[in-house]
Amino acid sequence: MERTNVSATAHCSRVENTSSNMVHITHLFLSTQITSVKVKENFVFIGEGQHFHIHDLTTGMRLSSTEVFRAAVIHGIQLQPYLVDHEYVWMMAVFGQKSLTILCFDPSICKCSVLMEERCIEDWIVDVAWEKDLSHVVLATAHNSLLRCKTENLADCSKNKFINVNNKREGCRETKAEKLNKEEQEIHHCQLSNIDYTHALGRHERILIPDGTQQQKLSTHQRPEENVVAKAECAEKCVLFCGQVVMISGFWESVILLAGMVSQQIVLWGPWGDMDDNGRIVPLHRLIGHQGSIFSVNFCPAQSIITTTSDDRSLRVWDVFQTDQNTGHRIKKTLPLFDVEKEKMYWRGSQIVEKLKCYGHGARVWRSLILSSCILSVGEDSKVCVWDHKGKLLMSWKAHDGSCIWSVAATECGSKLVTGGGDGSVKSWSLNLKMSSCAEPLSRLPLISNIQNFSRERDSEDPRELKNIDIIANNDDIEQGSFLKEKEIEEPEIRTLKTIGKERGVKPDFPRCVSLMGMRKFIVVMDSGKVYSWDPKSSSWCLSYEDEHLKNYVVMETCPDQKSVAFGTLSGNMIILELDAGSLKILLKVKVCEGKVFALIWLAPDYIFVCGAAGVMSTWKISEESGALKKCNHILPPCKQRWVSAACVCTESKNGIQNLICGDRAGSLHLYSQEVPEAQHTLRSIHGRNGVTSLTIYNDFIYSTGRDGCVRCLTVQDGHIQVITISRVSSVNWVAKLIFLYEQPMAVCFHDVKLRMWSLVEERAVVEVECGGGHRSWDLCVSEAENELICLFLKDGIPYTFRTTLRDKLMPLIKTAVNTHETMCLQILFQDGCKTVFVTGGEDTTLRLHSVWGIENRRILNVSRSHISSIKALCVVEDGGKRVDLDGEDPTVWIVSAGGRAQVKVWKSTHRECSDKLEVSVNDKLKDCLDENTCRLQNTDVICREVTSHMLRTGSSKTWKSQEPTFDPETRYMDAAAFWVTKTQAVVALASSDGLLRLFQFHAETEKLEIVSSEEWDHCLLKVERLQVPERNILVLATTSGRVLFWDIQAVVNWILKSDVTPHLQLIVGVDAHQSGVNGLAFNYHVKAIKEDIYNITMATGGDDNKLSIWALVVDATKAEKTSISVTNTFNVYGHSAQITGLDWISKDLLVSTSIDQRLIVWKLHSTQKSQHHEENLGVITNSIHGCKTKTTSPEQESEDTSNWNQHNVNVLEPVFSRFTGVPDVKGITFVDLNKNEKSTSRAKNLKQTKRIFVHGVGVQVYDLYFDDDR
Repeated sequence: MERTNVSATAHCSRVENTSSNMVHITHLFLSTQITSVKVKENFVFIGEGQHFHIHDLTTGMRLSSTEVFRAAVIHGIQLQPYLVDHEYVWMMAVFGQKSLTILCFDPSICKCSVLMEERCIEDWIVDVAWEKDLSHVVLATAHNSLLRCKTENLADCSKNKFINVNNKREGCRETKAEKLNKEEQEIHHCQLSNIDYTHALGRHERILIPDGTQQQKLSTHQRPEENVVAKAECAEKCVLFCGQVVMISGFWESVILLAGMVSQQIVLWGPWGDMDDNGRIVPLHRLIGHQGSIFSVNFCPAQSIITTTSDDRSLRVWDVFQTDQNTGHRIKKTLPLFDVEKEKMYWRGSQIVEKLKCYGHGARVWRSLILSSCILSVGEDSKVCVWDHKGKLLMSWKAHDGSCIWSVAATECGSKLVTGGGDGSVKSWSLNLKMSSCAEPLSRLPLISNIQNFSRERDSEDPRELKNIDIIANNDDIEQGSFLKEKEIEEPEIRTLKTIGKERGVKPDFPRCVSLMGMRKFIVVMDSGKVYSWDPKSSSWCLSYEDEHLKNYVVMETCPDQKSVAFGTLSGNMIILELDAGSLKILLKVKVCEGKVFALIWLAPDYIFVCGAAGVMSTWKISEESGALKKCNHILPPCKQRWVSAACVCTESKNGIQNLICGDRAGSLHLYSQEVPEAQHTLRSIHGRNGVTSLTIYNDFIYSTGRDGCVRCLTVQDGHIQVITISRVSSVNWVAKLIFLYEQPMAVCFHDVKLRMWSLVEERAVVEVECGGGHRSWDLCVSEAENELICLFLKDGIPYTFRTTLRDKLMPLIKTAVNTHETMCLQILFQDGCKTVFVTGGEDTTLRLHSVWGIENRRILNVSRSHISSIKALCVVEDGGKRVDLDGEDPTVWIVSAGGRAQVKVWKSTHRECSDKLEVSVNDKLKDCLDENTCRLQNTDVICREVTSHMLRTGSSKTWKSQEPTFDPETRYMDAAAFWVTKTQAVVALASSDGLLRLFQFHAETEKLEIVSSEEWDHCLLKVERLQVPERNILVLATTSGRVLFWDIQAVVNWILKSDVTPHLQLIVGVDAHQSGVNGLAFNYHVKAIKEDIYNITMATGGDDNKLSIWALVVDATKAEKTSISVTNTFNVYGHSAQITGLDWISKDLLVSTSIDQRLIVWKLHSTQKSQHHEENLGVITNSIHGCKTKTTSPEQESEDTSNWNQHNVNVLEPVFSRFTGVPDVKGITFVDLNKNEKSTSRAKNLKQTKRIFVHGVGVQVYDLYFDDDR
């Protein structure tokens, strides 16, 4: 076929006509930066990329999702109530970059409709405001101008639309299938209104393309200027980073713009102001004080204050005053409503002065929010700061685990807060400022014995009146506030009660340990052996018990039923007190071991575990009739600190055998049977060297916590402890215990001097209180029935209590995150129907397992935090190029992760069916919104376990003390490839930043990873792929210099198999593919072989020079001792406006590419005859689809070497589909084949092949791609 030079539009039409049914793509879900959030009533309006979501604030459920823009990112949402048939609906102006759209939301039916499709203007939009009658919108642009644009038909359109909706609602009720089908069409295809808006902004032509979306192009016969009825420009022409349009009266005649400029100033001006000689408006006010660019500006008319945030890390508050004409004093006046002239007079006569300068952030401050009770600020440091109106920092907390907070909103009453982060999550928070944030000391405790006068003195003295005793501040994720001026901050003088006693010349008595018996009963054991209990009625301490054996040392443990408490003594005695009619009485006293009791742990209300000296352990049955009966003895294996720190009894699911599991101070777990005293199985130092802190049984699983900051899920099978999952709590090195609250796992942790309750599901702190540290005596109790949490702890010799409510702290997580920072790599693990399980690695050093199914449905399965630096590469250990599928029982996938600090890890992931007890309950309302595959997902589980790890080190390999770091600690692994050579041995190839290709040998049986060989190159290696040729082992490498290298590693494989040859690598061939770095490699194996042992392969490469190249590979494997490869460049195309970061073949002639320009392009490769006319025009043909211009060149135009150029045929690569992704800074793409039982949309029913596309970068977006490669 002969190609001719055609125009961009003509070629676009030709592509659409010939391939309109070839490719169809549907959006599945997007998780990226949340750039806009609004809250009205119980609804949360979210702007995420090009998508607009509506969620329920109370449940977090998604109600609606619409793709409103083709390529622009939503930056703001402005809502305006409008009355339709005695019911209010919300008119929403959604804007971002140069685009604007208008939607309407009916809260009574949770229905969102598009009233005005996407429109573009000539400049970036920084803010939008509605006029009172909805006939116009006022736009503020980045070059400090105001535009008034007509939208006069919107009110009638919304009324007609909702009348039709109400009529349908009164008719027959839609079935579940019809509702799901309509929702899928709305989200996937974004069916917009067909109403003709001749008076709206610049009209767009929409070109229908194969996927059913609509391409927008600004029409030449109608420009945006024709719809702008008024325009005003400010005399200050500096670029704006932010702005707020204030129009209290609702009319253009009194509008004013608060413009935050790059020049570190804020100017206030309106179109009604004075003009200069050029016809531009002179600013009314100029606010000067910031030392950086202005990022946000807000005005509160009720309080007459302005808040601004800046690059200088500050929040500033400005007072808007009026001058009293009679007295000349400054007074505050409320901005007049619905009066144009008074509003203009208000701004003309105002004086604006700086009131507060607040510093509480460690990085740039993005947004601020003015509430009636406080002012909030959020910024790049992931911190939310709450200030009072006098500039005092009331509280602050990290909201998004280190990711910046782009947006913030609050309910009208100010009790709930919503934040949107750069990690793609939307979180809700309780903002209860009235609740006490301090831990209260329990007073009147007799602290000194045998001194009658001093006791009376202490009884009348409140511990809070001691010299500057520090009172601890706390609230959910709250830090103690402080005044802004440094001179007002005074360090308190902390004096312990021991010090006070010594100063007064008496022997002091002090509390040794504390415990809780329910929510109201507090127990304190003194050093003198006295046991005091707190009487809540009289708010005083009473002496409950006294024993000489309790002097100087005691361990105390409360029974799980909260009815008794056990004490272990220095002499080996165990004393149990029981609660009777509100007071404590002794139940028994028995000698349980020789020497002191190191640990007491209740295994059940009638069984207690005792650990004595030398690791001697015993289990006792407790009853009122027979007292204490010893049941069994066990011996703890030798270790440095030989005593037990945690214990529990578990039952094996298969045979019902009960076993005892103990955790010791060395971080090991031991499994015991009832009959044998020695350990049956041991997991050595599984929680590091600092010890196991707790063991909990929940839903037949065992959860262990330790001082390594990890929570491990365990099970016992065939007499062995098996690790299922490992979860590391962020920024915490000591997890004390695990509790389940409202069926959610909560880790009680210690971080520095603070006790923190951390939600493992939502990955955020729920409650935080300063207690002095975990080495002190403490106890914590929660009650779901009473909706209360209480914490009792010792600090400076004084018992403190902290109480807080629970339900307001456990606010719903509206949208979950993928990675807190960039997602650098992604791999598919399992595929079962419409459900895909995949793993991501990111800059935040975490490895996260996810499952995705249905529309906007995703769940995080596990988060692992064991890498010490960013994860750059992920690969699945493959066998013959085929991933493990769900055919066998409990299929297993081995994963290799590598990244910064030259660290590589191997993981084992298993997909298995769980018991019915683990099924997560779904409420009836949620079940109506999910399909059968969604509910089926709740019965599955994925286990991911770290197997081994390796880091580059020099020196001896015997002990870590004798090892030294490598000379280049900044060595990074950029990419990885791995494959099995036997059933238990695999080769792992790593491309390194120091130019070395490193090959490792992995043994699955011994779980060891050893380096075998390395080969050096003169540039950084970016990519490594295995060329899949039968009976050959070839690696393809890409470098930063633009070269592609082919290495034969058969010698390494032979060494692994035989160990009698030298593992030496051989370079086969290298080609200069690009001018700079090569980021994408993809191989097409569908080409027929020329003859036996000679294989034809098509290779695609993409690089930093924006070029996409097609190469023909001929692999000659006829000689057993040598492999030769011929590489020929057949075609080059420039289709992206930035470097190409991802390539993959989805069929024998369809290629998909992604780039930093956020375009996803599907290319079709076909051969055509080469003619003289074709040679003349090959270099100048320009294609256009979706705004994607492509320039094609022949190899002759880029290289003088034409010896391999085919004289008769030429490969041609043409774009057949293009789409903008919502993921910024795209790092790559990954594909997976969907099973044949995957349900197709109506548009894709006639297409035969289905792929699921994962685009990752600053977030992740998933598409389902339907195509027919037989055309």
